[in-house]
This record gives sequence, structure tokens and C-alpha cells, in this order.
Amino acid sequence: MINVIPVSRNTNQLTFEGRYPNKVFSDVRDIPNLPCAKCGQKMLVRMEDQNFLTKIRPVLKTCLKKLKKFQKVKGYKILEQLANKYPKDNIDKILQKEEEKEQTNLLSPKLVNEVRAITYNAPFVIKKLGKYRKYMDSTALELFDILSVYAEKYPKMTFNEILSKSEIFNFHKEAVLLEKAALEVKAQRIFDKMSILTSKKHSPQNSDNSIQETLTIANCEVLRIIKNNTNDDGRDLLLEQVYKNVLADIQNPKDVEKFKNLIKSLPKSSSNPHRIIVNTVQNESPHGIIYHLMNKINTFEHIKPKSQKGENGKHNGIYLCSDCNNKRGTTPYSEEFTMFPDFAKNTQKQASIVMRYILRGKLTGYDYYPQEVKKTLYEESGHIFKLDIKKYLKEQIKKYTDSLNKTRERFQKSREDVNNNKKELTKLQQKQKILKRKNKKNYEDLKKQKNKLEEIKQILKDDNNFGEDSTRVLE
Repeated sequence: MINVIPVSRNTNQLTFEGRYPNKVFSDVRDIPNLPCAKCGQKMLVRMEDQNFLTKIRPVLKTCLKKLKKFQKVKGYKILEQLANKYPKDNIDKILQKEEEKEQTNLLSPKLVNEVRAITYNAPFVIKKLGKYRKYMDSTALELFDILSVYAEKYPKMTFNEILSKSEIFNFHKEAVLLEKAALEVKAQRIFDKMSILTSKKHSPQNSDNSIQETLTIANCEVLRIIKNNTNDDGRDLLLEQVYKNVLADIQNPKDVEKFKNLIKSLPKSSSNPHRIIVNTVQNESPHGIIYHLMNKINTFEHIKPKSQKGENGKHNGIYLCSDCNNKRGTTPYSEEFTMFPDFAKNTQKQASIVMRYILRGKLTGYDYYPQEVKKTLYEESGHIFKLDIKKYLKEQIKKYTDSLNKTRERFQKSREDVNNNKKELTKLQQKQKILKRKNKKNYEDLKKQKNKLEEIKQILKDDNNFGEDSTRVLE
């Protein structure tokens, strides 16, 4: 089993202190300044690059002035009508208006993309990009400085216009070609050493010439990878795969190890501003430069790749910056943790922050995330990495115990209230019975009094009638 250096206890310890945003989050990708689980750098919240692009796009009316060549394209008149109707809005805001969906749905994606490709002039963009410098790595900072010079030199042009200028594009293209030539010279020195190492017959089934032919073919493929591949992740394993037939022909184990060391010593091409600018122009990517400058967007990383039936659930994800996520590919985590010693430490650091947010009630819907992702990481890393969640579980137990105790207290109080109300109700019912009996007696007394009153009235009436009769007799 592969051994991974365990994360130090100091790194794993959770300290549930500090200040938190007032906002409650429902997605880890919205937590500000969360460190990447791989490189450890602070990340921008999801969609921050898209929000930035919205801010540097001028109003639609201004864009249409630069798109005169599309006047005959279907949908251009619709854009003109919308530009007149919403003179202060850019294409993004207009496309979000529900009342205009019927019109905007008629627009072709190509025309919309042409509008979206237009930005404010370079100085404005550089000024807005300034606040993201703290999220930029060394390559992005170098690119930012180059673009700042261009913005000062061509203040009335956009970056797409500046970088498309032949003299600028050719300058960066030449720098890339020189870099590739230097890589080829360095690689050729290693190829020569490989040739010497494999010059004697290592396998009785193969002649010296066949080994050299296999080596030459492999060298051509490796040279192509060295010149064009700027991705470090799994590079040595990829090159070993290319040389697998050569390695199979080498019988001496010591020579095999020597050959593998030569593979590791092959030069590496790295991402640099010259390559970024050339690729952006060649691929006609209008916002490629922005994406390279803001390559620390918080993204969901499938621990088990989707191509290997990995699910989209939270249990199968950690969070990487867009740069690290793009580099990973489908490399197994058993290899990832071995190739990148800081991966385990940074993954623990990210998880610790996420756990603090959960415990502080600042992240909802993730109560079981630590337990689930711990299991996934353990399985996908080949049982070499265990996420430390002990402190989290203790805090959760304490939290739920406190909650249970409070609920029990409320229940006890409620039950006492019910019992008290029952006693009170019994007393009232008894009083009611007494009052009913009194009421009945009073009613009977009232009835008797009424009867007596009627009797008296009748007697009085009879007396009156008798008096009248006597008077008539006397008369």
C-alpha cells in the first residue's frame, strides 16, 4: 500500500472561532476565500468571472456601432429595437428580462456571442481587474503586468483588438517558438542518453535496431507532448506509458530504473503569458485572457470522475479552483495524493473551514457532508487518506444533545402546563356543576315566585270583580 504522510495534528485541529459573513449559504462554492483543496490558494466564488464580464460589457447601443457588418444578419433589427428600448442596459441585462424572452429567443447564438465579445477599452478592464490581483498566481500576475503595459500604450482599444494586432501576436508567437526550440534541445540531450542506455541488446527476441526504432517513435510522441502539454498532473506517468514498449525490452532492472529517471528528467513546458496570448488569439476565444487571469473560481470536483460513473452528489465532491480542476482529468486519487504531497493537507484545511460554517449555521444542507465525503475520499484514494472529522462529530453531538435537552425541557414545561390546565379545567368544571345546580334551584324558585304572583293577581282580580257586583246589587 502506498504511504501518504499524515496531516499534522496542528493542521487538523478545528478552531471554531473567527468572524463569519452575515449571509447563510446553501452551496460551498459561494463561500468567500475558501482555499482550494489541491493548491491551497484562496478561491473566487462561483460565477465571479461571468459577473465580471457583465461589468466590462458596454450598453447594447454602443456594441451595435461596432457590429455594422452584421446589419443584414437576422436578429440585428431586434437588437436595435431592444437597444432603443433599454438605452442604459447591456446585452446581459436585456437577456435576463422575462418580458423580452419572446424577442430574445429569436436571436441566433452566434450574433449574441459577437455582442458579448465586445468589452470596454483596455484601461477600464485593467482597473476593474485590479481587485483580483490577490487571487492571481505568478503566471497570471505576469500576464496582468504585460496587459497593463498594452492598456497604457493603446488606451482606445479593447484587449481583443490589441492582441490581434499582427506585431503583438507575432512577438508572442516568436517567444513561444523559441521556448519550444529550447525544450527540444534539452529533450534531445536526454534522448541521446536513452539511446546509449538501450544500445545493447536487452531482449533476445528483439534486435538492437528494433529497440532503437521503438525508442525513436516514442521520442517523437514525447517531444510533441513536451512542446505542447503544459499540464503537470500525471505527466511522468503519461510519458512512462509512451515508453512502455521500450521499458518492456530492457531486461536489467537497474537499467529500467535508470531509464525511468531519465524520463523524469525530461524538460517540462509551463503555462506562460506568451502561450496564453497566442492560444487566445488562435482559438478566437474573446474572453480567454479573462479566464486565465481569474482562474481561481470555486468549482465542484468529482472525486470519482463522471466518466467512471461518478455521481453529482455532494458526497462525491471536494472543491478545487478552476485551474486545478481543469488539470486533473481522470487521474485516480490514489495517484493524486502521491504526486502532490500538499493535497492531503489542503483538503483537510478546506474541509475544516466547511465544517466550521456548518456548525455556525452559515451553511445549510451539508450536515452529513463531512461523513460522506470522508468515506468517498478514503475509498477513491485506495484507503490512504482519512479526513479528520472527530472534532466536528463531537461538536455535532454536543449541538444535537443541547438541542435535545432544550426540546426535552420545552416538552416537560409543556406537559406541566397541560397538567396545570387540566387541574384548572377540573376546578372550572366543578364550579360549573355547582353553578348549574344553583342556577337550577334559582330557576325553580323563580318559577314558584311567578306562580305565587299569578295567584295573587288572580285573587286581586277576583276581589275587584266581587266589589263591582256588590255595588250593582245595592243600586
